[in-house]
Amino acid sequence: MSQFVSITLVIILGMFLNTCGQMTSRDQGMSSKSIEEASVTTDDTTNTGNTTTNSMSAFNFTSFANSELSSYITGTITGTIITATVPYGTDVSALVATFTHDGGNIKIGSVRQTSGTTANNFASAVSYTIMAEDGTTKDYIVTITVASIGAKEITAFSFSQDYPLIHTVYVNGVPKNIYGSLTQTAIISGTNITATVPYGTNVSIYRATYTTTGLSVKVGDTEQKSNDTYNHFGSPLTYTVTAFNGDTQNYTVTVTIAPNDAKEITTFSFIDKNASLSSTIKSTISGTNITATVPYGTDVTALVATYTTTGLSVSVGGTAQTTGTTVNNFSSALTYTVLAANGDTQNYTVNVTIAES
Repeated sequence: MSQFVSITLVIILGMFLNTCGQMTSRDQGMSSKSIEEASVTTDDTTNTGNTTTNSMSAFNFTSFANSELSSYITGTITGTIITATVPYGTDVSALVATFTHDGGNIKIGSVRQTSGTTANNFASAVSYTIMAEDGTTKDYIVTITVASIGAKEITAFSFSQDYPLIHTVYVNGVPKNIYGSLTQTAIISGTNITATVPYGTNVSIYRATYTTTGLSVKVGDTEQKSNDTYNHFGSPLTYTVTAFNGDTQNYTVTVTIAPNDAKEITTFSFIDKNASLSSTIKSTISGTNITATVPYGTDVTALVATYTTTGLSVSVGGTAQTTGTTVNNFSSALTYTVLAANGDTQNYTVNVTIAES
């Protein structure tokens, strides 16, 4: 009997020790998991970005997203008002907008919007609401005007130079690779359109992006499509815009290739698509100094500059710049460095002053 009791006690003691071991292991596992979860939570809640931004920086209608459009329609952003003019006869009841914003999401009413995808009825003004990550919102009112039957203007014209391969230049004997694309905005003066493009640009197969209020655009007998049709710009070309009533207007486009040491900034401004500006601010360029005065109260910590350059690329402190896109803090002087095709560089100092109240 005593032997049976002893065996029983041994079994019970073994079960107890095993249970304790399992509990200890489970507790250790739970402890490790808790520490692990705490680390993950910390990483997930760390946000290095700006959670308060809710601005629209670009708004347009492309012919790729809208089959009824033959050209690229650029919207004008003035504060929180966006306007655009589409050709006569355009069905505005189902237009697809392509836009850029820095918020967390964008909606019309309760419908979330996707750039280049969501169709909307622009027969009357439409309100886009951009929500920042912190929950604050900003409304942009979009108004679309349909051009008259006799409209035949080219209102914007630019060129895009693609570098499908690496483009290499030498800076002080050191190779520097340039990637991506470069956009050159042309100057429209009456019916003359002029542009200076970087040295080495192949203007024999060059495509233009333009906005027109007319029905169609041709070069000679060739129908043009914005940002799609290639032409030879070795000599001036005549773009003929035809209105819906049959009237025509000719525009002469002249492209000049800059020399290989060209590295100038020829225009510099802050256009009214900057949310804190109600009008375009043109800068004064004096030698390599660029100055501008913005209205009292303007937030200069996040301004987008629009400029024209004869160089190959532009950077600020080593960061590549894109005209009309890159945001910079102008609370102190900035140095814009222009790189020429031969590797030479030129620095421009940009000073922005806030007007007194």
